[in-house]
Amino acid sequence: MAPFFFVFALYMLSSFVWHVEIEGTDQPEVVMSVLRSMHIAKGSALWNLLDQDSIQLALLDKIPEIAWAGVRIEGTSIFVKVIPRTPLSKPPLTTPQNIVASVPGVVSSVLADAGLPMVKPGQFVTPGTVLISGQLESGKKIRAAGSVKAYVWYRSTVSLPVTTTVSTLTGEHVIRYALVFPHLTLPIWGFARADFTHRQVQDVTEPITIGGFTLPFLLRKETIYQASVHKLTESPAQLLLNAKDLVARDISQKAPDHTQIVRQTVLQSQVRHGKLDVVIWSEAVEDIGKPAKL
Repeated sequence: MAPFFFVFALYMLSSFVWHVEIEGTDQPEVVMSVLRSMHIAKGSALWNLLDQDSIQLALLDKIPEIAWAGVRIEGTSIFVKVIPRTPLSKPPLTTPQNIVASVPGVVSSVLADAGLPMVKPGQFVTPGTVLISGQLESGKKIRAAGSVKAYVWYRSTVSLPVTTTVSTLTGEHVIRYALVFPHLTLPIWGFARADFTHRQVQDVTEPITIGGFTLPFLLRKETIYQASVHKLTESPAQLLLNAKDLVARDISQKAPDHTQIVRQTVLQSQVRHGKLDVVIWSEAVEDIGKPAKL
């Protein structure tokens, strides 16, 4: 009787929805709400579902923001893909404006796409200085546009540990397999003990598909690696290089696009309490222009 009950249980599990995946939108909860209104959700009976075309039409009818919807039912999984409507392009802006300096700096180049250049290379400017004027010599006011690059400066403070803990893998590992159900994880292979003092775990969980049919549970492969931990002490020269690199990356994230760091100078360097405290002065070339109403 046990095989009969196993087959019956497998049949019953495969008769319900176990996975709903939505892609193509940054608001999947809106699509999921419409699906629920059609009784489509995890745990729904497959035999009660509408056909794929009806589901697609219902999504298009109830969500005006999407231009196309596709529905695919594979085994116990339902995949929904939508394409949002492309918003109508906005008319070009025509409000007159200047391009002014956003930060202090020394101008390195001026490229005016529209408007009258007001500064020259080598000139020091402060925030608010008009770089490209939207008021022409004729008196006409236009929307100034262009790029004004300048040398700007950043003062950064960094603290780095002299000694860090490094973890490397030894090659020893234990592999375990398990079946993952919605509310149960069942180990099926790999019961060896992993008595590792230090470890790193890699977990891979994938669906099981047989003949195009996706089973209503997942297969998890867990690999436990033995790790060796040791301490690494950096030299002062290497720590300074690391500090400069850290500052450069931080400036690149905060500064405008295409900012280039041309020079870095260490103003202060001191080791205390197991850390290197560094003050770095960085010189960069970046676009300092920003629009301002005329």
